[in-house]
Amino acid sequence: MFSIISVGLFFLFYLVRIEGKIEVFDAGAILIAITILYSLFPLLSFAINGFEVNIFTENRLRNYRISSQEMAEHSLNHLIYILALTFTYMFFRPKKNIILFEKQSFEPINSSEIFIGIFFYVALNIILTLFAFTFPENPPYFVRQLLNNFSALTFVMSIWFFALTLINRKNKFFASLLFIYLFYEFIKVILGLSGRTWFFIHMLGLFFLYHRIVKPFSGKQIFYLFFIAFASFLLFGYIRTGQSSVLSIAGFFTGNEEFTSLFATSYDLKVRLQELSNSETVPFSVKNFDYIALIPSQFLPFEKIDGPTWYVSLIGLQGTGYGAGFGVISQAIVGFGKVELVLRGILAGFIYSYLHGFVTQNKISIWRLVIYTYLAIQSYHTMRNGTGYLLYFFVYFILPCFFVLKFFSFSSKRFSKVDN
Repeated sequence: MFSIISVGLFFLFYLVRIEGKIEVFDAGAILIAITILYSLFPLLSFAINGFEVNIFTENRLRNYRISSQEMAEHSLNHLIYILALTFTYMFFRPKKNIILFEKQSFEPINSSEIFIGIFFYVALNIILTLFAFTFPENPPYFVRQLLNNFSALTFVMSIWFFALTLINRKNKFFASLLFIYLFYEFIKVILGLSGRTWFFIHMLGLFFLYHRIVKPFSGKQIFYLFFIAFASFLLFGYIRTGQSSVLSIAGFFTGNEEFTSLFATSYDLKVRLQELSNSETVPFSVKNFDYIALIPSQFLPFEKIDGPTWYVSLIGLQGTGYGAGFGVISQAIVGFGKVELVLRGILAGFIYSYLHGFVTQNKISIWRLVIYTYLAIQSYHTMRNGTGYLLYFFVYFILPCFFVLKFFSFSSKRFSKVDN
């Protein structure tokens, strides 16, 4: 635990030395911070529980009667990944502050692209609202798939919309659009038409872009915002798991199973793989899902199964509604172990260092800002669902939105020239 904290503090001081402040608009730093949080929290909650298994311990860890030594040994996987990720990012990231964001300018946005983008965004929101009213509870599987895909597209366009309105905030029309949309999202949460997570990631995207486009948050403001967001996250989990009647610090810090559940999944997976018979193997699709996810199942000669689905089947809970995360640690456990963790950490660190250079130029387009912001916010999926999900999101959600706006705006300009 102290090794993970030390790496985090070392990286923080390194960034402050370069930037002269705590810089929020850094997707790589966000990825590293999230990775450390997911890795550190299970150890912290175990320490708060007195370094022993009790009623607050995650069920699978409690069944194994896991000890402090076993927790530490398993967390070595997390430390290896964090070291590879952090030092790769530090090595490839620019060693000096390239440009002050206050002096950076944005490429002008075509008026036809603005109109088509707003129209497309409104259409997506109408579709989501109709889905919510038509299927308030337990929608069919096909509808649930459509809903997930439309939600993902809508989130990309939400970031585009936030960037557009903040860049043009001095225009009353765009300022009014932003206010109306925020009011609309708030009403949806109150009426139960959207979840807290949906609202939270939207507000995170808005704050992230506000910091970059309008006015940077101070170090004190960043600390307060992080504390409020993190405390709210834990509180919701504490209430949701029915522990609100048990007033204890241990219960509060283990009430949300997001972090510890992922730790337990990877630990449980490690034990179960050691007990598999020679005739049982991990499916090829699970080991290589990073790129197989991009291929439609109709074109594959084998069953397309992801890590979470296979794991739920492995523990005999398929068809029960039980869900499990399957992050980068679990991916490495079914793959090449610690060597794979190092390789995945190096790859992620290199990609995010390249992305940082993607937005630190004198003049950038709104889509560079959208891609960077989206991958910064969705970086938690590396620990929750695996590193390949970011590529999947880019191909299936970012690129379609980009091409829709560019294609129709280009077509509209050509038609207008013909009419003239």
